[in-house]
Amino acid sequence: MLGHVLHLTMSVKTFAAACSFFLFIATRVEGDVKFTAPAAGADVPVGTITVQWEESGIAPKIQDLTGFTLDLMTGGNGDADMLALTTFESQGTFSSGDEATGTIPAGIAGPATNGFFFRIISTAAEGGTVINYSSRFTITGLTGSTPLQYRQAAESFSNTTTGPNTVDDIANSTATRFHARHHRRHHEKS
Repeated sequence: MLGHVLHLTMSVKTFAAACSFFLFIATRVEGDVKFTAPAAGADVPVGTITVQWEESGIAPKIQDLTGFTLDLMTGGNGDADMLALTTFESQGTFSSGDEATGTIPAGIAGPATNGFFFRIISTAAEGGTVINYSSRFTITGLTGSTPLQYRQAAESFSNTTTGPNTVDDIANSTATRFHARHHRRHHEKS
């Protein structure tokens, strides 16, 4: 009987710890990188551009991220209707600063008001990734064409500067590791 009471007590404590942990994870909706340039709704000419960011003030902190990939995007806010046009940094590190410079060729895409944004995919030291998006802006001087699906998706956002939502897979990665560790401990005690 005492064994059952101890097991029940441990189960309640484990359940309470798990609830606290998942409440912590649930508060990590957005994090790390907040784009500061180009500004929302800006007209950016083709050619050289400097992209800038800062700490968002929401976990995870930039210091907890090990590297990033920075892409110029067009299209909509969903994965299926956004297109990476070019990569500015493929193995960037946050220790080298809070900006990256790249070139936007005139023929890379067709014009679209507020049809462009940046995506930064950051890798966390603890595992997992977080994807942040800039606000939307316009690129002037474009002479290329954009595939129909992505052009139409970009055009549907011409009256807004809001980019896609942050995708935080660091929380999911942490929750998976917590569950696996708890599962191992439970079976070791059995």
